[in-house]
Amino acid sequence: MNMKKSYKIGSIKDKFELYNKEDICNFAGQIGMHGYSKLKKNELIDAVVDFILDPDVMFYRLSIFDDRAITIFENSISATYEYPEKDHDIVATFNMLDYAVIGDNKFFVPRDVGAAFMKVKGEKFDKYRKRASWVYKCFRWVEHLYGYAPEDIVLKLVNLKKFDMDKEELEDIYDHFPYDQLWTVKVDFMYMDDLYVDNLESLRQLRMMQGEKDYYIPTIDEIEEFYENLALISGKPYQDMLGFLQREFGMTYYDAEDILLEQWDDISSGGDPHESMQNFWNNFQFRDDKQIHRIVELYNNLSNNTRMKSNRGFTPNEMARMMPYKPGQPLTIVLGSSKAAEMLAKAAPEMRKMGMSVDFESNADTLPVISMPYGPTGEQVVSQKKIYPNDQCPCGSGKKYKKCCGRK
Repeated sequence: MNMKKSYKIGSIKDKFELYNKEDICNFAGQIGMHGYSKLKKNELIDAVVDFILDPDVMFYRLSIFDDRAITIFENSISATYEYPEKDHDIVATFNMLDYAVIGDNKFFVPRDVGAAFMKVKGEKFDKYRKRASWVYKCFRWVEHLYGYAPEDIVLKLVNLKKFDMDKEELEDIYDHFPYDQLWTVKVDFMYMDDLYVDNLESLRQLRMMQGEKDYYIPTIDEIEEFYENLALISGKPYQDMLGFLQREFGMTYYDAEDILLEQWDDISSGGDPHESMQNFWNNFQFRDDKQIHRIVELYNNLSNNTRMKSNRGFTPNEMARMMPYKPGQPLTIVLGSSKAAEMLAKAAPEMRKMGMSVDFESNADTLPVISMPYGPTGEQVVSQKKIYPNDQCPCGSGKKYKKCCGRK
């Protein structure tokens, strides 16, 4: 929500006073309130605050948080918590639920919210929350690593914790999640990322890529790590690259980590692999061939060990072991840009040793280039130049060639 002014906030009502009426109305609709459209702003604020502080409502809205998050919440009731970067998503979610206030890396829970929480906390709440917060984390895995999954697969994830949860309990927990913090929809016996509801073409493409592949069942640690980072980079391939970027390019740990988190997202979501690789390499200025060969080796290992939505969570290496390539059928990288071609020209021999080949031709168009090395009145020289899809179009439009003159 947009705030009109800023002043000291002592209660959650004070926070709502900072919002305009339109934003409060939108929030009321998102949390499932009815009959509020004709209320004046002060009446609307009272109604919204009464609603979210109702013990039954708060019970379920806070059920998405695990033990660590709830501890942060309780310790911040009427007391400022200067949170580290790793806790940003936690405190931001409390803020979006309007049970807390954040700003300048400070977080606190107003006294009226704290008083309402005292009526909610207890053995019943903790027992329910431990199960519900884990289901919430499992849905995040389903959204990003599967796209969609039948409820029996979701239950396999949930019951990694030996909950012995059945379909009825799963559906009941799902039905009570705060709607404004839920991005999974239930369609018959299928749980699906809600981005596919209005984009059936994307769903069709995902279905074609996944085919009849099995669903990868992760470990508890993988679900926890993914929920926290929206990526899985604690494994050796990513940590090897992390160390390399720090040693060879003088990067800080956090700068190198940011690059790898972005790269994991690009690879796992099934984006253009050539563009993804080029975007990665655009971060660096290489010193020599040895450095290029090493980063190609590390990147190849990293890419082949990334869990992908198109593989229902399996890595390319795991898929290769299940459906091995026939002898004489090497993996081929088809290039997307001149920069990638230039980089891989020197690395190609090393890549062939790793069972990969580089296709410099099939994705490129050869265009005539006219130059006048002897001035405007001199003889013209006509040469040939390869243009790749992601190169800047030679017509001068500023667009990529594939989106301009190279459009088929």
